[in-house]
Amino acid sequence: MVPDLSTVPIIDQSLREELEMVGGTALHPRLVKMFVEDTATNWSEVTTAIQTADAPLLARSAHRIKGGAAAVGARRVSTVASALEASGRQDRLEDAPMLQTLLAAELEALKTL
Repeated sequence: MVPDLSTVPIIDQSLREELEMVGGTALHPRLVKMFVEDTATNWSEVTTAIQTADAPLLARSAHRIKGGAAAVGARRVSTVASALEASGRQDRLEDAPMLQTLLAAELEALKTL
């Protein structure tokens, strides 16, 4: 199932503000950049899982993306990754390609922050 992102912020502003209080204004953007760069391996696994209909691999790799996104406050990425994870856990991969496309768009949006 494709999530409705219309009310989900790209970034959790309260987490961003907390991080800025601890590490200055440069900390959050650095963490987001590191998250996006570190997502490459999991992204590759998501692609492989969808191509090979490997639901457990999809669930694991989407779960890792979801966790990393939540840690940096990337709410939309976390929401989409959660839907991908559920798709894998339920072995219902029909929406997975659309969710992957949506996840790619949300990851790109993070790069512009």
